[in-house]
Amino acid sequence: MMILGFKVLLILTSVANTPINCATCHFYLDEDLGYGCEMFDVNVTEKNQPFEISREHLPGYSDCDVNWLNVTDSGIMNFIPTAIYGTFRNIFDLVVFSGVQLNEINRESFQYGFTSTIKLDRNLIKKIPSRAFIDCLYLFYLNLSNNLIDTLEDSAFYSNRFLRHLILSNNLLTTIPETAFVNLKSLTHLYLDNNRLDYLPENVFSTLRALHVLNLDNNFLASIPLRLLKDTFIDKLYLNNNQLERLDLGGDVDIDGFWLHELYVNNNRITTLQESLFRRATWVTIFEAGWNNISTIHPNAFNQNSKSSKLAHIGLSHNNLTEIIPGTFHGLLDLRRVELNSNRISTLTNDDFVSCPPCFGPDILDLSDNELKIIRSQFFVNMPRLGTLNLSSNKISAIDRHSLEILTNMTNLFLADNSCASTNFKGITEENITEIKESLEECFKNYDELPPSGSFLNKSSFASLRISALLILINKLNFMNV
Repeated sequence: MMILGFKVLLILTSVANTPINCATCHFYLDEDLGYGCEMFDVNVTEKNQPFEISREHLPGYSDCDVNWLNVTDSGIMNFIPTAIYGTFRNIFDLVVFSGVQLNEINRESFQYGFTSTIKLDRNLIKKIPSRAFIDCLYLFYLNLSNNLIDTLEDSAFYSNRFLRHLILSNNLLTTIPETAFVNLKSLTHLYLDNNRLDYLPENVFSTLRALHVLNLDNNFLASIPLRLLKDTFIDKLYLNNNQLERLDLGGDVDIDGFWLHELYVNNNRITTLQESLFRRATWVTIFEAGWNNISTIHPNAFNQNSKSSKLAHIGLSHNNLTEIIPGTFHGLLDLRRVELNSNRISTLTNDDFVSCPPCFGPDILDLSDNELKIIRSQFFVNMPRLGTLNLSSNKISAIDRHSLEILTNMTNLFLADNSCASTNFKGITEENITEIKESLEECFKNYDELPPSGSFLNKSSFASLRISALLILINKLNFMNV
């Protein structure tokens, strides 16, 4: 009887220690990645679960030749068995565990010292421990998006000094430790969009000296630290869809200028663009602040550094602007595109773009979906290079016929859905300009019939405007020759 019991115990022990076939490897030769394994039929639901991989190599290859591993959408892998690393020790290109319900990360699972790319997106990971990838010394690309991450421990990526792309999009982060990104000296792209961030430590990005792209879209940030960009070389900053009520780039703080070139703050709660806005950010070329509550723009918000300003694209659509204060766009030598559509602008002054030689105004001006009623030619005097003008969906009933004569470079004029015009004109040339003028005769006549107080131009003043436009063109040619 004792012998029988001993045999049963041996059998049970043998079964318990027998590895379970939890995955199947199909091996391929990839043109770019080389020899690797796509893993199927994965089933790992317990930590330290015995694990065995069913596999049959291509002729002439073995486990030592595997350069990449792909376990995407291949079953359930709540935990990464250490047996995978024990089997494929020489992976140096790509490791993918995407969409397999992975619950946690531990150092023992990632001992791929020469692996350049790791993808762990679309899983159930909640925390990134300190130095989680300490053995991945040459990691360049790490994707942790679409998880449940709410915690980054201090020095989470400390050992990954060659990491260039870090993707933490679509997680549950509310804040970030100030030391979370310490030692990431090579990081160029950081994606923190679609989290729940409502606070950022002032120096959280200060050690990222190589960072060029920072994406903070779709969070809950009500403000950004005054020194957010200090000591950084961030080129593109995305802050769309947050809760910013005021945009402050450190204009009133005594710090050096930034390298920022593109700034996106669409769909926030900003109400005012203050005078010091671009005082430090003199290299910004693209500024987009559409879908806010902006009702006031200080006339020096854009041009406080007019001699060095690089602004080429200004987007202010879908705000609450009722007017553009004269001088707002003065001094912007590189201005090419201005979007003012979907505001409540009812009048255009004759000093928005003028008094700025050798400025020539934008190439593209969008004023659609506003409340404009009368279009006067004086507004366009200092915009000789304007090629596309969008005035559709306004209340325009009168247009000064001299406008088309001043805008000699205009090729596209959009006037649909107005009181006196309902047509968009594309591809304007010398051959069809006469026909276009004839179709706008009602608008011209309405302008001619305006009371004297409503008309800015008589024959002598129009001659002066033509002379001014000619002088601007001459200045432009001289400026280009210099």
